[in-house]
Amino acid sequence: MSHFLANLQLTCALCKICFYSCFTCVLCRRRRRRPKPEIPVICVGLTSSGKTTLLNLLNGEPTTDAPQPTLGFNIKAVEGASVVFSVKELGGGVAPYWRRYYDGARGIVFVVDASADDAAIEAARDTLVAVIVDPRLAGAPCLIVGSFQDRAGARPLPVLHARMDAARACGGGERAWTMRVCSRDDPSAARDAFADFEKYFTQSPPGAAGEAEENRV
Repeated sequence: MSHFLANLQLTCALCKICFYSCFTCVLCRRRRRRPKPEIPVICVGLTSSGKTTLLNLLNGEPTTDAPQPTLGFNIKAVEGASVVFSVKELGGGVAPYWRRYYDGARGIVFVVDASADDAAIEAARDTLVAVIVDPRLAGAPCLIVGSFQDRAGARPLPVLHARMDAARACGGGERAWTMRVCSRDDPSAARDAFADFEKYFTQSPPGAAGEAEENRV
């Protein structure tokens, strides 16, 4: 009898071990998540247009009233719902050298100061066109962000859209694009902008030319 009980206890112990091992394996598989695909994009715009401020908003980092212009370039990861954007922010002061960093970029983020004067808006529009036409960026979706909506004189989305002539600047329907606005006091607007941008990389086939949406700020 004692021999039988010993075997029974041993069998129960082995069953418990097997059950625990199977349970742990299943749990680990559920917890293990596939890494999100990385999408390399460039972030460009005139000096002090708000590129750094935008990326800080997206990453929950502090912003300042007068951020220091980016010298050279800066790389930040922006996590979306299904992808991780590897954003290469190119300083406005090195605009003549931007094209050196276009290779491999799958998307364009163009930032324009919505509170700038008319001359600066026109310069931003011409700069956007110069970026768009580069063959290394052919077909790359574009997100235009009108920053600093919290500043006096900032243009709302419809006005900025018209001043930038966004549809023509983005290739007249040959490229997927969208235009949004954001402010330093509303990080959700920046996140919404990138959520829309992300759709161009997760939809199949890629989305058609975008249209400016209503100002959410």
